[in-house]
Amino acid sequence: MRHRWPLLILVAWAATSVARADEEDFVYLARPQDTLIGMSARLLIDPARWPQLQQRNGIANPRRIPVGSEIRIPTSWLRTSPAPAEVVALSGPAVVDGRPLAMGDSVAEGAVIATAEQASLTLRLADGSTVMLPQRSSLRLERMRRVDGAGTFDLLLQLQSGSAESRATPKRAGGRLEIRTPFAVSAVRGTEFRTRFDPDSERSAAETLEGRTALRTTGGEVELPGGYGSSVAGDALPSPPVELLPAPRLPAPPSASERLPLTIAFEPVAGAAAYTAQLATDASFHRIVAQWRGTEPRAEFTEVDDGRHLLRVRAIDGGGLEGHDSVVPVVVNARPLPPQLTWQARAAPSGARLAWKASEGAVAHRVQVARDDRFADVLHSLERTADDHLDLDGLEPGRYVARAAAIDAQGEPGPWGAAVPFVVRQPPRIVAVSVRGTRDVEVAWEGPGDASHVVELASDAAFTWLRRSQPAAVSPAVLERVTPGHYYVRVRAVAADGAPDQASAPLAVEVPVEWWNWLLLPLFLIGAL
Repeated sequence: MRHRWPLLILVAWAATSVARADEEDFVYLARPQDTLIGMSARLLIDPARWPQLQQRNGIANPRRIPVGSEIRIPTSWLRTSPAPAEVVALSGPAVVDGRPLAMGDSVAEGAVIATAEQASLTLRLADGSTVMLPQRSSLRLERMRRVDGAGTFDLLLQLQSGSAESRATPKRAGGRLEIRTPFAVSAVRGTEFRTRFDPDSERSAAETLEGRTALRTTGGEVELPGGYGSSVAGDALPSPPVELLPAPRLPAPPSASERLPLTIAFEPVAGAAAYTAQLATDASFHRIVAQWRGTEPRAEFTEVDDGRHLLRVRAIDGGGLEGHDSVVPVVVNARPLPPQLTWQARAAPSGARLAWKASEGAVAHRVQVARDDRFADVLHSLERTADDHLDLDGLEPGRYVARAAAIDAQGEPGPWGAAVPFVVRQPPRIVAVSVRGTRDVEVAWEGPGDASHVVELASDAAFTWLRRSQPAAVSPAVLERVTPGHYYVRVRAVAADGAPDQASAPLAVEVPVEWWNWLLLPLFLIGAL
């Protein structure tokens, strides 16, 4: 297997040059009145090694070193002390060496940090720089040291998978911040940059937002000014500099989004193969609470807490490079979530039942029924009910809409849910009921032609004691061999989807006892004696 060179993302402040990928040298920039002996006394574990330092850097006069000269010092020679990082923002689950992380945790050299799905984490390094890891990213803090006597830091991070968005704090000359991922070397002179690595495809990508980047592999090197990016598969030659796609144009957001999922459509970007979007609670996007990626210019977030957020969207080109950001404020006010309404026709003429299931946090509900989708003509309104249904009787045939909102324990109503349309149909009308022969009941009716029907027979007018229910394709229909007695009949329509629909008004019918049964009565009485 070929040797794999690591990807170095090197931030070098001021005139600090970039060390070669196979070196572990720390670059110190000479200051006014520096001498090699004095410098070695401040920086080296063994100050007596100053002649070796002189030879290594080709210094002619150890007592007179030009200001700003680059002096390379092996990291193993340096006097250093630990410089742990701090978790300054955390959203969702993240772990360090398999243990859960929490806000304010200190993370030491050698630790491995990983973020889960829909999680994000921001580290503040000892020099004040920040590194944000979005979801599904893994980062090892390989070297986290303060260079004693120099007032600078030697910070080496290894991105194992996912993404890192870094903002370096400008410092005085000297020091280094490197973010490595396999296969390529990217030397950054700037304060803001992004890098990604996909271990499955072995593809690295770097994007410069401010400053310049030199992306280098064993196959070659390209220079990336601000606003440009490059990607590379393995250790091949990096792609030529590609201008990052422009920021998508986002619509003016509504004053408040009252419905989940939160969906925001925007104008497509020419050349975009995909889009990515993030919701954060801070302007620096260190606390990312929801993340999305898709091929259509329409971001969608299923779970978002109520409150003020910032949305940023980027276009992604065919090479996987992410473009410039568009950012807009978004206010979510969707809780308590409205219940899901259902409806069904009731047996009563022109009747309907609306039903709902309480959402989390709801203790009561408000309900409205109207003739129009804008709810300008409200027919029924309940401002507060603890029931889980509403029965509506006597509605004229026609189309109606209903909506409901949840009320929380503090008495605050949430937003209205989506309007649910329903249709009250003209109920069937019984035109004749007769007893044929001795025990057959014939029922004739008029009803909607686009519905099938069921003829029902019960012992009571409320149809609590249902005795017979018989599908009927056409009118009239015959209920055969009904036991003698006093009954009520009605005809119920059945919708095309099989749901029961409106029912006719009930009519009473008497099924008499056959005459020959009276002849048997004395025999029954004798048997009883």
